[in-house]
Amino acid sequence: CFFGTSVVERLIPIQRAYNAVKNRKHEFLNRLSLGVLNVEDGSLDADDLKEDGLCPGKVLIYRQGATPPAYLKNEGISSDFSGEEEKLLNEFVIVSGVSDVTSASQNAKVTSGAALSILIEQDNSRLLISAENIRRAAVGVAKQILRLYRQFMTGVRLLKETDDASREKVYYVDRKALTSDEVVLQSENELLHTPAEQKEQLFRLFESGLLTDSDGALLRGVKGEILSLLGYRELDTTGAVIRLHRERAQAENAAFARKTPAVSALDDHVVHIEEHTRYYLSEYETMSEREYRAVEAHVAEHKRRSGADPGQARG
Repeated sequence: CFFGTSVVERLIPIQRAYNAVKNRKHEFLNRLSLGVLNVEDGSLDADDLKEDGLCPGKVLIYRQGATPPAYLKNEGISSDFSGEEEKLLNEFVIVSGVSDVTSASQNAKVTSGAALSILIEQDNSRLLISAENIRRAAVGVAKQILRLYRQFMTGVRLLKETDDASREKVYYVDRKALTSDEVVLQSENELLHTPAEQKEQLFRLFESGLLTDSDGALLRGVKGEILSLLGYRELDTTGAVIRLHRERAQAENAAFARKTPAVSALDDHVVHIEEHTRYYLSEYETMSEREYRAVEAHVAEHKRRSGADPGQARG
């Protein structure tokens, strides 16, 4: 079968078995509550007993000299019912993937923060495998879609993308620009690191000095990333300007195949040189001679205006 078995289909037999155990358990409890009356043969009117039963205040008349009617002794409900019921519940939890923190009754007594953290970590570890399988499946499907586009697409296609600032960008691509090896997920699996863990690791990196230069100042662009991870990205006014320069440089990267963009006096030359160099190093093998010359001339102009060495060798 091409499609796998769903979780609901796997849970149906377990639910039916659990319902059967519950029904048998209730039948046994009803039998225990009603009891079984032991009556000597011929000691009383059996038809009257069957018809009226043992209603409250009923007078039983039995034959003189016979053994009085008595209830049979019951040893109580068997522990096998409870054991089978607990087993099916655990199996249901395992198959359905329900969190142990909310499903296990013994966890209600856990009040320690460390113990709760361990339980949450165990849940995340179990869900991590399923999440990674879903991510790999998404990448695999995307590769197949790209392969189909590359094989059957004709002409130029229009692609739209929305950035972090909710601005829409438009790209034009042809079949030569598509390769199935360029499929990556920009978002990381949040189960790997919780927001609290990410903030704690960020503080450790800052305290260790890995995010600062020799003078103790934050590296270029690090301040904005730190504020973004902490949820205060709007406070980084300097980083916002740098991001705008990066976006302009990336737009120029997309235009190199058609023309050589002009260098503006308002450009941050350091940011532009960095972005154009990154683009050159990542697209070197597929870059045409005309596009390379455009990148080279553009970067040389940035270096000339910034006072850096304009020399550039293709290697």
